Amino acid sequence: MRTYLDVQVGKHKYRISQERDPSFSTLWSLLESGFEPTDDLLAAGRNQEVQNALDELMAAVEADVQADVRALSLLDYRNYHRYDIKMRPVNHANGPEISFGRSGVSMSGGENQAPFFISMLAAARRVYDLGGGRSQHLGLVIMDEAFSKLSGDGVEDCLELARNFNLQLLMAFPIDRLGVMAPYADTVVELRKEEVRDAMGFITQLDNIPIILAPDQVQESIA
Repeated sequence: MRTYLDVQVGKHKYRISQERDPSFSTLWSLLESGFEPTDDLLAAGRNQEVQNALDELMAAVEADVQADVRALSLLDYRNYHRYDIKMRPVNHANGPEISFGRSGVSMSGGENQAPFFISMLAAARRVYDLGGGRSQHLGLVIMDEAFSKLSGDGVEDCLELARNFNLQLLMAFPIDRLGVMAPYADTVVELRKEEVRDAMGFITQLDNIPIILAPDQVQESIA
């Protein structure tokens, strides 16, 4: 993932960081020293804290489905690390990074969504590359309400990244986003809704009719 994200997206570069969770520090010591000491010297050097970590882990393994939250967290290796997405302006290569894990709560919805979509596009590219021997030309990514909270610049950055990744996007979005999306689209399909109502005004039938728009129709819809 880091390799795929090592590209300029708009005015920034993104990376995924992985750090050991300090709340599992004794478990990491246990994993590094080994579950069973290979000789008496190593056994004598194992401190009580590490031994307690081993006992706690074994108790979690032997617990039934009613195990507490701490025990369940010990059985899921994904909890052993803390992951974050960090962003750095390209024109400040040596400047501090912005951590979305720490500052995301103070950002707008659009600012939070940008790294999510960028990471998802990079993950999709990696998945399709790993399966390249079976499907060399497939890179289909389907999005509903695509980029709903992003500004125009953020949408364009994501679409340009998808194009550079050679991903095929199938996206559903409201008509007010057509102006941003259309320059990157090979085909635009407008979904028109037709209602049939009875004498009381209640809807008795609802049809969604897809219509492929020609380039001049796209421009007319934008205008």
